[in-house]
Amino acid sequence: MKKIFFKRQIKNNIICLSNYKKNVLVADPNDILNKLQLGKVRSEGVEFDIQGQLSPELNIVLNYAFTEVKTIEDINPLNIGKRIEGHSKHTTNGWINYNFKEDSFLKGFGTMLGYQYLIDRSTSNWGVDNKTILPDYLRLDAGINWRYKGLNLALNVNNLLNKYLYSGGIAGTVAYWQSEPG
Repeated sequence: MKKIFFKRQIKNNIICLSNYKKNVLVADPNDILNKLQLGKVRSEGVEFDIQGQLSPELNIVLNYAFTEVKTIEDINPLNIGKRIEGHSKHTTNGWINYNFKEDSFLKGFGTMLGYQYLIDRSTSNWGVDNKTILPDYLRLDAGINWRYKGLNLALNVNNLLNKYLYSGGIAGTVAYWQSEPG
């Protein structure tokens, strides 16, 4: 569902999803170099986003998503209803841009501030003996930019809070955690 408000200055979307996938590979709890194949997995969720040009200088984008991924069919009945690894249930992010007015001393300059917040994350090596929930993940980023005659230069700084952040992934047969900038 899509809505537009205030003479096209604010737009929002609401998306409901239900996805099915067969033969999904997951970590083998008994052998980290091996994968197991599940029968059928369902991913359900809802996503909401809003974008707005609140003034000629100020633009904002906000997003929230809830996603739940579970096994719904498998030859092993113990797997049915279990969560699938490697994702966060709640994700929210936002970005604000401010560009100084054309008649301002700072004409052509702009500032940016954004965040990403992931809640209830699991590792990509989720098995019977490893139900590791990763800590919630909050990252703040900022930037400045300068525009002049079609040229746009930007300097962005990630992880303003200087927190140790990490994410997970699978490369071939090995699951790993990777540290994020900061």
